[in-house]
Amino acid sequence: MASQQGHNAVAVDHANTRTNQISLGAIFAQWRKLTEPGSWSNGNARYGKAAGKYQARAWGGMAIMNWASGDIVGVLTFLLPGFIAANIFYSLTSHPKPGPFDRVVQALIFTVIGRAITDIILLLESVAENGPWTKNWELLVSVLVAVLLGSATSCLLNRDTLHRILRRLGVTRETSYPSEWYSAFSRHCDCYVTLHLKGERHLYGWPEEWPNRPDEGHFRIAEAEWLAENERIPATGVSAILIPADQVEMVEFVHEAHEEPQE
Repeated sequence: MASQQGHNAVAVDHANTRTNQISLGAIFAQWRKLTEPGSWSNGNARYGKAAGKYQARAWGGMAIMNWASGDIVGVLTFLLPGFIAANIFYSLTSHPKPGPFDRVVQALIFTVIGRAITDIILLLESVAENGPWTKNWELLVSVLVAVLLGSATSCLLNRDTLHRILRRLGVTRETSYPSEWYSAFSRHCDCYVTLHLKGERHLYGWPEEWPNRPDEGHFRIAEAEWLAENERIPATGVSAILIPADQVEMVEFVHEAHEEPQE
C-alpha cells in the first residue's frame, strides 16, 4: 500500500513537473512570437499588433532618451550665453522679469546676437594666429561676450540712449524706461520732491531712493520737512524718512538748488 502511494506521488510529481515545463515552454514560445518582427509587421499573429505597438513605444522612448543624453548638453551650452546676458540685463535694470516663455525667447535673441559677435571675434583671431580655436576657448569667449552684451544693453536702456536717438530720428516716441513713473524720476533726478500723502499731509525733501513702481516699495527722503499752510517744519534729528509708496497720492518735482549745509 505504501509502495503504491509512493508510485502515485512520484507520478503526480512527474505530472506537475511536466505541466510546469509545458507551461513555461508555451510562455517562452508565445513571447518569441510576440517579439519577432514578423509577428507585428503582418496581421497573422494573434497579438502581433499589440506587441508591435508596445515595441514601437519602447523604441520611441529609447530614441528620446538617446537624443536627450546626446544633444541636451549641446543645446544648454548653446543657450548658456543668452541666459547669462538676460540675467545680467534684469539684474542691472528696473524692467520686470517676464514669464518663462518670454525669458527663453529673450535668451534666444541674446544668443543669436552674442553668437554673431563671438564668431566674428574667433574668425579674426584665427586669421591673426593662423590656427583654429578649440571648443573650450569658444565657450569662454561666448560667455565673456554675453557678460559684455548684457552690461552694454543695460547701460543703453538705463540712460535712454537708444530711444533718445530714435526719437530724434522720428522713429518712435517711446522711452527705454519700464514705466512713466520710472521715466519721471529719471528725468528729474536733480530735483527735490513734495509727497502728497494720504490724510492731507505733505512732505518735502531730497529723494535719495524711490520705488520702481507706484504701488510697492518705499521712498527714502533726506532733509525732510513737513509742510503746513504757510511754513516748513524741519524733521530735526532725522537723517532720512521712509514713506511707503502706497501712502503717496501725488508727487511734485521742485527745481531748487541743492544747498550744502554750512559748517
